[in-house]
Amino acid sequence: MLAIFGPDYVLPDGQASHYGYGQAFATIGLVILAIILVPLGMLLTMITSSVVCKRCLAADRDVESS
Repeated sequence: MLAIFGPDYVLPDGQASHYGYGQAFATIGLVILAIILVPLGMLLTMITSSVVCKRCLAADRDVESS
């Protein structure tokens, strides 16, 4: 969001230029991307933790049987 709205506040007057609906489309795109990536990241985390848990339990069984 800083990259979208920051230049107005950081750069001197007249340095930042806006044409058409650039900021609006960038904001909408960022929101859509976040809506897609947050659940995908959570799913990846759940899959990884499941695999690690299964491997840990399998390794623990191997140690107990030895």
